[in-house]
Amino acid sequence: MKNCENIILAFVCFIAVFVFSFPVTSYDDDDDQKEENPKIIKAIKISSEEAPDIDGKLDDEAWKKAQPVSDFLQYEPVKGGKPGDPTMVYVLFDTEKIYIGFECHKKNPDKVIGMEMKRDGRFFQDDFVEVFLDTYHDRRNCYAFSVNCLGTQADRRIANEGSMRSGGPFGDRSRAWDCAWDAGASRDDKGWTAELAIPFSELRFDKKGDGTWGINFWRGNEELEEEDTWADVGEEELAVSKFGVIVGLTPEEFSTRRALEFKPYGTIKPQLSPERDIEPDAGIDLRYPSTTITADFTFNPDFAQVEADPARINLDDVERRFPEKRPFFQEGMELFQSPIELFYTRRVGIKDLMYGAKAVGKLGSYNMALLGCKADDTVESDDEEEPEEETEDETDNKYLVFRGQRDVGRNSSIGILGVNKQKANDYNRIGSVDFNLSLPKDTRLMGQYANSWSHDLDDNAFILELKGSVPSGHYDLSYVDVGPDFEAETGFVPRIDRRGFRGGMGYEYDRNSDVLKSIRTWFGGEKLENHKSVTTNERAVLELGARFLDFYASVEPQWYYHVDPDNEDKFYTDKTVFFFTGWFPPKWATIMNRVSFGKQDDRDMFFIAPEIRIIPTQKLRIEFDLERLDKEGEPLMLNRRLTTSYQFSHKMFVRTTFEMSRDAGRYIFGLFGWEFRPESNLYFVYTDEKEKDVKESERIIFIKLSYLLKWKPF
Repeated sequence: MKNCENIILAFVCFIAVFVFSFPVTSYDDDDDQKEENPKIIKAIKISSEEAPDIDGKLDDEAWKKAQPVSDFLQYEPVKGGKPGDPTMVYVLFDTEKIYIGFECHKKNPDKVIGMEMKRDGRFFQDDFVEVFLDTYHDRRNCYAFSVNCLGTQADRRIANEGSMRSGGPFGDRSRAWDCAWDAGASRDDKGWTAELAIPFSELRFDKKGDGTWGINFWRGNEELEEEDTWADVGEEELAVSKFGVIVGLTPEEFSTRRALEFKPYGTIKPQLSPERDIEPDAGIDLRYPSTTITADFTFNPDFAQVEADPARINLDDVERRFPEKRPFFQEGMELFQSPIELFYTRRVGIKDLMYGAKAVGKLGSYNMALLGCKADDTVESDDEEEPEEETEDETDNKYLVFRGQRDVGRNSSIGILGVNKQKANDYNRIGSVDFNLSLPKDTRLMGQYANSWSHDLDDNAFILELKGSVPSGHYDLSYVDVGPDFEAETGFVPRIDRRGFRGGMGYEYDRNSDVLKSIRTWFGGEKLENHKSVTTNERAVLELGARFLDFYASVEPQWYYHVDPDNEDKFYTDKTVFFFTGWFPPKWATIMNRVSFGKQDDRDMFFIAPEIRIIPTQKLRIEFDLERLDKEGEPLMLNRRLTTSYQFSHKMFVRTTFEMSRDAGRYIFGLFGWEFRPESNLYFVYTDEKEKDVKESERIIFIKLSYLLKWKPF
């Protein structure tokens, strides 16, 4: 075993030494065009006085100076096909902002579809446009700004071509990056138009650069169920290395003077029951976004306006991963990603976050990220007879996380990650090196070696993953080895003492048809053993799915041999079938249902989970979810959840949630939110929580006011 570890470590060290000694290749525009022949759009400079009004209408005189592009391709359903409706894009800039105009023609102008009014919502069933900006032209990372036909905005920041964004513990779930920019949309007799104005002060880029950035434009055409792209990105939407280029920019003239941001807040928290009490509090967030590094500080943050996680039935034999909702941990966290998730922020500040600081940015060919915070991580016990005792080790934890990543070649990278959790009487530390190598034929090789140290234990973990895309298909194969004493208290590593292979391959057939629209197949499996060479997990899964009209249906039989998580001497052979059916009309309603049945843990089981989404108007949304699990020899599990939301405008909304769980009791949550000026908010929150077998509920009203102040000292 020790020899195997030495071989793995030697391999990773060889990759690290090779890559760090590899020169960072520079490419000029001529070489790029000869080698890749990227599409080119020229940005036209205008004066600040000529800047267009961002009302969604392309009727300003400045737009007449632009040199539009229109040669879009279909991305879905037929890759490379001719779009059903034409799209024109215009780009202007002055010293303050870059302006993008979209002209989306429609054969049927009355069939422009838009329903989403919540910022950062996903435009699954809307007409929308999006621009991607690779500001360093490093062919790896980019910003994305999108707006739908209602003028609803969404933004995100993408790292490493989104190569770690898909499911599992290696996923990219960071879509919460936000910045201050403007957008507008308008309909006319030709279709609809959109305008975007993005301040250069909100972007990071090289002011000494030659004015060439990577760029791509995207359009979602819901009537035709079509997505179009300007650059031919092949099989991957986020293939930054295949973007076109924008020329004519003059970054040395851009105004990048950034304000120091202060965001103080005050709260009042009246508790109505079981005892009456009022708890006033205050805190502050600070941010300084320089040209290359953005620094954030928070003191005594309060996240009471963040809704609790919904109750969910877990059918798997590993813990469920919950998304991060707290703003301090959301923004800029894409740089902390690595193939093994060693920094899972939901492990930090479980009870309270006292203060925190982070800095993320890029220096030359190096991406850097640093985070430090102090937190109370006491876990509340569900056992009333034996409540969890607060120990000094849990109430006073200090965290320090460092991430460094170097660009290599055209779109590969290598990185290091260090995590230190310092307790009052103990510690948990992790160090790792990882690489993300781009290979020919849309293939990537990713790997990571990590070592953990605690007071009396140390061990390592290793993963090597090959993933790629082929026409109408994709595949992945990975080998993982997590030692029996590997401990990542700040990470999401569901299983330890496991080694073996996982893999899968899928095929997608899309048709431009009114009836049968697509066929999906996927086959995957895994075989893992512990370090005593005993097989612990062996799985085979086949998925078959098809979309016809507005319906999608799939069936997924699964065979799974596994050890009992609580008893290593006991094994089960599960044989289950999973069904999914969904009705997705262009608007107004969505109905889905998940059903699973068969043998699980040597017991008969039946699981059903219908979901209904009703959108009677663009502003009102009603959602109902139900989960029911009948498992032989166990009590019935039943969760019900009703959520309603009303969007008065893009900046004012109200949302209510009523949830009942047979295990946890009743939970009511109400939230009114109003962004009364940019990035300044007022929240009214009501919570009513009654645990099972508890007579009185806990009812709290929460009021929070935050106000953004800006100061330009330099």
